[in-house]
Amino acid sequence: MSGKTIPQPGFWIRLEHLQSAWFSRKFRGTVETIASRVPSAQCVLDIGANHGKFAKELRRTFGPDCRIYCVEPLTYNRNILKRIVGRWPSIEIVPYVFSNEPGDIELCVPYKPSGNIAPGSTHIHTDAPLAEELSHFTWRTETAPAIRLDDFVRDKGIERMDFMKIDVEGAVPLVLRGGAETLERFHPAIFAEVGHITASNFGFTPADTIDLLAGYGYSMYRIDEQRRAVIPQADYDPKISDYLFLIDQDRFR
Repeated sequence: MSGKTIPQPGFWIRLEHLQSAWFSRKFRGTVETIASRVPSAQCVLDIGANHGKFAKELRRTFGPDCRIYCVEPLTYNRNILKRIVGRWPSIEIVPYVFSNEPGDIELCVPYKPSGNIAPGSTHIHTDAPLAEELSHFTWRTETAPAIRLDDFVRDKGIERMDFMKIDVEGAVPLVLRGGAETLERFHPAIFAEVGHITASNFGFTPADTIDLLAGYGYSMYRIDEQRRAVIPQADYDPKISDYLFLIDQDRFR
């Protein structure tokens, strides 16, 4: 990848992020609950892989034979991601933005008032006003290549797609618009962040994602980690950002 990259944070910040990712079990309950509805997954996409906390639980749950593509465009995040999951041959790290059009994309990378990077809130550049919750950050930019999901699937010769996690700080509709053929062909289970705060950065609302997926036959569910349950959810709840979308409950039983 060529283009502008942000300065890398200092040693202690890198070490903190690396240790956090290495020891984290944050998503274990979520992934185990999702797996109850997506048995025997052989190919999954982690779009917005960040530091690998979700990806390592995918491998733990679905096993070493499951092919996992970790999509992470930010150089700093990828450097940590490689240390967390790069040792496993079944995992491939993909240095792209998944969007509705190919080309070069400017990533906006937030920095806290302390000067420390907050890489989890990185998002692609948008002309829409930023949410008030992000107003205390200062921003630097990095350039990354964008690709359509459908083009990626075609280029890789992927013949099945069982599950996709999409956490792209509000740009989920752009990912889905670039993956129409993939959705129609494979009907993967999708776990997506659709929260109203990040969606507003692009002028979207949660309904843009929910209605788009409903058009493909998906229904929305919430995850109850305590009960390891997948529960139908009729409407968006502002207190819940992440939802599971399934094309047909009976298909995964």
